[in-house]
Amino acid sequence: MDHDATYDIDSEGIATVCIDRAHKRVNTLTRAIVAELSDALTSIEKRGSIRGLILASGKPTTFAAGADLNELLACTRTDLDRLLREGQALCSRIERLNWPTVAAINGHCLGGGYELALACRTRVAADDPKTLIGLPEVALGLLPAWGGTVRLCRLIGVKTAAPLLFAGTRLSPADALRLGLVDRLAPRNDLPAAARGVLDSPRRRHGSLSRVLEAWSPVRRAILRRARTRVVGATPDLVQAIDRVARAIHAACAHGAAAGFECERQGLLELLDTPDSRQRLQAFLQQRSSAAPAT
Repeated sequence: MDHDATYDIDSEGIATVCIDRAHKRVNTLTRAIVAELSDALTSIEKRGSIRGLILASGKPTTFAAGADLNELLACTRTDLDRLLREGQALCSRIERLNWPTVAAINGHCLGGGYELALACRTRVAADDPKTLIGLPEVALGLLPAWGGTVRLCRLIGVKTAAPLLFAGTRLSPADALRLGLVDRLAPRNDLPAAARGVLDSPRRRHGSLSRVLEAWSPVRRAILRRARTRVVGATPDLVQAIDRVARAIHAACAHGAAAGFECERQGLLELLDTPDSRQRLQAFLQQRSSAAPAT
């Protein structure tokens, strides 16, 4: 039986969890992968003397390219709700692990793939300008719903995160490093060693006057209104998705991460109930399938 997620623990107590979707050219995230990742964590937690965990990919140029959109379209609302809850639970579980965790980003890391990376303590990316990193869901009329909206704002601040989220921006590793989406770059061949090297690094702490001001509702609303105005003018058809991202940011800042996660989940369920979102997804899938083979 093929497995889409496997793990290994070396003699030094470093666990590596590898995402490698069987018989597929790139990793996309399915319910099956979420379940296998969860099972891998359970098995690792039962082992003693774990010193750290590396989340990696078995694909040569892709970490994870986000959710399996065909699966999303095929889901009933009940199935989709379950997938979102399970994905959020997985990311929260990774975030709460007692050991240092690092995402070794060897290629495209988008959508749900970057949400998994965000759940890790640190992120090291291959220094390859062809690689793209970010949360592009809004460009498809959707929004991140595995905690990405909440965690990105926590990581780099609302002022920096909101324009990226509203526009669905995909960044090169160099730009991702500059803006704080990743912590370090390394040559592709040195990525495994670089990921191991950061496991013992101190966790970055974020604190500044701008973060304090963002916690004040009037300032946060002004930041989001300004970012929304710039993006909506160019993409008015995406306003519903943008507004739901803004709602999740407000909820997390005002009431905590759990409220933000709930807002993300409800927002995506609502968006995928609309014909416009489904038509946009279908059009995107048709365009992608005509440009490259599916496997």
